[in-house]
Amino acid sequence: MDDARRHFPRNRELQEARRNVMRRHPLTQFVCLHAADSEDLPYVSECMDSHPNMSVDIAARIGELGRQPRMARRFFGRCTGERIPPHWALRIDDLMRYAIVWLLAFTAALADGPNQIESKFAPRDSPADTDPNSSFWRGVPAIFAENDRGGIPVPGYRTEIRSRWTGGNLYFLFVCPYQQLNLKPGAKTEGETNELWKWDVAEVFIGSDFKNIRRYREFEISPRGEWVDLDIDLDAPRHEDGWVWNSGFKVSARIGPANVWYGFMQIPYSSVDRRAPTAGNVLRVNFFLSEGAGPHHKAIAWQPTRQPTFHVPEAFGTLKLVN
Repeated sequence: MDDARRHFPRNRELQEARRNVMRRHPLTQFVCLHAADSEDLPYVSECMDSHPNMSVDIAARIGELGRQPRMARRFFGRCTGERIPPHWALRIDDLMRYAIVWLLAFTAALADGPNQIESKFAPRDSPADTDPNSSFWRGVPAIFAENDRGGIPVPGYRTEIRSRWTGGNLYFLFVCPYQQLNLKPGAKTEGETNELWKWDVAEVFIGSDFKNIRRYREFEISPRGEWVDLDIDLDAPRHEDGWVWNSGFKVSARIGPANVWYGFMQIPYSSVDRRAPTAGNVLRVNFFLSEGAGPHHKAIAWQPTRQPTFHVPEAFGTLKLVN
């Protein structure tokens, strides 16, 4: 097998070779069969954005698209509507295209559950509060992260997430079941901890830019109250270097009984959105839980990324500020 790998190019190498041909011949229209790469729709989207002379055909790939309904729905959505670049076109008649979009939207709703969390208005800010039954958090609607990155349910890790907002801040509460904690030795909470994601954390990825979805913020908290915040630019050579950015957010955490830990975040609203916080504002968001070490590690996602990473902005859901 090792010899074969040395003699045959990998899939991405072949994809990039095709991309180089399209780049060298901008006046030639290329129709890429089988959705170009139906197992990596974010990459296909990136290619189509970069190459106006590229279009795709989805023949014999309905099954692959159906296994990733949310990602496929977003991909098809890029091919219709006023916000779609004019060079985007699927080789499929309009009736069939709209039928597939409708079908994918319907099956996505059944497969992955709701893709919006409502953040409930609070008349005043709150001190650090990790109690789900407190006056601040009681009655606030919750969403749940309970699948792995591929959308497969992970029993025993149903993580509850609630959100509130005020005139200055955005709040999140995490209720995180665990089997075996993986904690960083020598925890320090007075300053941020770079590469905290190597240990157990709850994470919020959130952004307000619906045009450049590859820019957003990342906030993490550990069961012992360690934290890190990052300004993410996926087009930067090393987007992890965004940890030097500082949002001014505050955290609190505690490890409770019955193998559950609780995390609280207070995020300055101005750090994630240029608009003033107002009922009706919608943000792009995803939530994750990383728990356990080695073969026992679990990666839980609210909206499945269907990639070996959390950083798939095409998979984000939304957060809406409500009264």
